[in-house]
This record gives sequence, C-alpha cells and structure tokens, in this order.
Amino acid sequence: MLKKTIIILSIVLVLVSTASAAENHTEIRNDLTEAEQAIQEMENSNVPTERVESLLNTANQSFQAQKNLAENQDAKPDFSRTKELTSEIREIKQTALRVNDRINSLEERIEELEGQDLNLSGVKTAFNELNQTFHNQRFEEAEGQVENVYSEISDAKSIQTQVQAFTSAQRQNIIVLYRQSANYATNNWIKLSLASIIFIALSAVFIKEYRLWKLESRRENLIEKKQVIEDMIEQAQQEYYVKGKGSKIAFRTRTEKFQEMKRDTEQDINEIESRLKSIKGLPVISPEIKERSDEFQSRGKVMEEAGEIKGSLERINDRRQSKTSEEQDTGEIYREILKKDSVDEAEDEIKGLKDPDYRALLEIESQNKNRKTLKEFLKDRVEIDLDDVGTSDDQIELLKNETVEEARDQIKGLENPDYRALLKAEMQGKNRKTLKEYLKEQIRFD
Repeated sequence: MLKKTIIILSIVLVLVSTASAAENHTEIRNDLTEAEQAIQEMENSNVPTERVESLLNTANQSFQAQKNLAENQDAKPDFSRTKELTSEIREIKQTALRVNDRINSLEERIEELEGQDLNLSGVKTAFNELNQTFHNQRFEEAEGQVENVYSEISDAKSIQTQVQAFTSAQRQNIIVLYRQSANYATNNWIKLSLASIIFIALSAVFIKEYRLWKLESRRENLIEKKQVIEDMIEQAQQEYYVKGKGSKIAFRTRTEKFQEMKRDTEQDINEIESRLKSIKGLPVISPEIKERSDEFQSRGKVMEEAGEIKGSLERINDRRQSKTSEEQDTGEIYREILKKDSVDEAEDEIKGLKDPDYRALLEIESQNKNRKTLKEFLKDRVEIDLDDVGTSDDQIELLKNETVEEARDQIKGLENPDYRALLKAEMQGKNRKTLKEYLKEQIRFD
C-alpha cells in the first residue's frame, strides 16, 4: 500500500513539474514576442532600433541556452536574464516613442516661432544637440534635453518681451522729445534761425581757411621740392662742366630728367596758386595770358643766367686787380668782353689781348652750352683743314686710342705735342672725352 502511494506521488510531481516548465516556456515566448512587437512599433515611428535589436538577440540566445540545458540535462531552466532583457526592451520603446513625440512637437513649435521676431540661435543649437543624442539612441539622456530646448524657447521669448518693452519706452521718449522740440522751435524760431545762420557762416569760414591752409602747405612743399631739383641740376652741371665727371650722355639724361621733374612741379604749383586765387576770390589768369607770362619769365631767366655768368667773370677779374697796370688794362678789355653774348662777338677783343686768358673763355663756355664751344673756337684758331694734317708714326699711334685719357702717356712722350692731331681724334668720336675737358685739366683751373 505504501509503495503504491509513493508511486502515485512521484507521478503527480512529474506532471506538476512538466506543467510548470511548459507554463514558463509559454510566458518567455510571449515576452519575446512582445519585444519583437515593440521593435516593430519603433521602426514604424522612424525611431532607430539598433540598440533594442541587439538586446533582443541577446535575449533569444539566453532563452535558447536555458532551453537546451533543460532538455539535455533534465535541469530546471533559468529564464530570468531573458525576462530582464525583454522588460528593458519594452521600457526603452516607451521612452523612445515618448521622446520622439516631444521632438516632433518641438520641431513644429520652432517652425511657428521662426515667423516671429525672435533670436532662435540658442534654441536651434539645443534642438540640434537633442536630435544628435536621440539618433545616437541615448533616449534617456535625450528626454532630459527636451527640457533644455523648452528653456531656450522661454529665454528667447523673454528677451523679445524686454526688447519690445524697451523699444516702446524709447518710442514714447522720442515722441515726447519731438513734441518738446517742436514747441521750443515754435516759440524760439527767431533765435534758432540766427544761431543756424551764424553756425553756417562760421562753418563756411572755417572750411575756407582750412582749404587755404592745406593748399598753401602743399604749395610750400612743392616750392621746396622745386628748390631741391634746381640744386640737383646745378650740382650735375658743376660735376660735368667744372669737375669733368661723367659722360655727356649721362649728364644729358640726368638734366633732362631733372628738367622734366621741375616742369611738373612748376605746373602743380601754378595749379595750386590758381585754386588759391579762386578760393580767395581773386581773378584767375587765363591760359593765353599765362603762356605769354611764362614766355617773358623764360626770357628773364635767360638774362638772369647771362648776368650770373658775367658776375662770375667779374669776380675772376676782381681777383686780378692787384696785378700790374698792364694787367689792369687787360681787365678793362675783359669788361668789354663781358658785354658780349657769345664767343664770336668777343673774338676781336680776344685777339687784342697780348696774352689771352682762355680760362675765362672756358668758364663762359662751360656755363652756357648754347654758345660756341671752346673746341670749335680752337679749331678756328688752328686755321687748317684737319684732313690734311700730317701725322708722324707717334701721332698715328696716338690716334688709335679711344679717348684722351688713354692717349695721355703718348702725348707726354711727344717732344712737341701736336694738339691738332688730338683735336682731330676728339672730333672723330663724340663719345670720347672732349678737348674742352682735357684742356680744363691742363690749365688746372676750377
């Protein structure tokens, strides 16, 4: 009897255990099905599902492992891990869908606010951060960021309210100030008119004086520039004519450039002076009268230069006043020579000198390039056709030299230097050193 009872109880326990295991299997399968449905809902709402799909795979693997363990080893399966994962999937679904709805609402709200005069830069920044967090499937963190976006919207509205209040207050102040100004202008229009007239007059005077000061300052600068250019021209003439430095081409290039700069500067000065006269209300000279005036001025400059040359020779003559009476008579002849404009006109007086001082003549020639050159004058004194000049062997060697400087040693070697051959050599090459410069070195006179 006891054995039968034990057998019956064992059968009952096996049946109960089997029924319980079957019930657990069914419950877990339902949980897995619900998890799959949750993922499907998320996909339908365009919510990223990579995170929950990974959890579902883990839950399926855990379920299958416990099931295999129970079947192979007759052990009781433990589906707690599977239940935990499926429960987490359902919670994530609820959070994700809730946050997704709030994001959609926020997006619509921001679109409405864009039509208003609001500064939404902070709102859009916070909303972009929220979207980034949501798409990274950090749904719990994104739910907290939703409140940040709403907070930014509130701040933007608050700022707009403050700006509107300030603008309204300022508008009222402007209206009040305008009314007060209008009333004051109505009651004091005579004083205001006089003050305006005085202000305009003073402004006109100030502007006129400022323009005059500016133009006069510029004119002074141009005058100084012109003086510097003239000094440079004078220096170039001294170096070429007196000291014999540089070539003729270089001298001509420099002086032409300086003269061009001088003309441009004078033109600027004349223009400024015309503007000054116009501002001061003085009559402005017409271009025709100005051209004739410039012509007379140029003639005056020529006469002035001639006077400077005469003054230079007079100073030379003054240094000789301590010589003998015969030299004093020669000085009188030089004074007569100074009255002449060219070497040709002074030729008779020069012939009348017992001992012609060609240094003075050289200085005259060096100070005015338009006069007859000393080379030409000496050629006339030679009174011979240079083509018929007979040359010795030494002179032939002399003529092979390119410049007087190269021929200096051969000239010194000649017992009786024939300067006619030297003159011929100089005339055959315009780029050679001129006879005038060579003679200037020979007489060693500044």
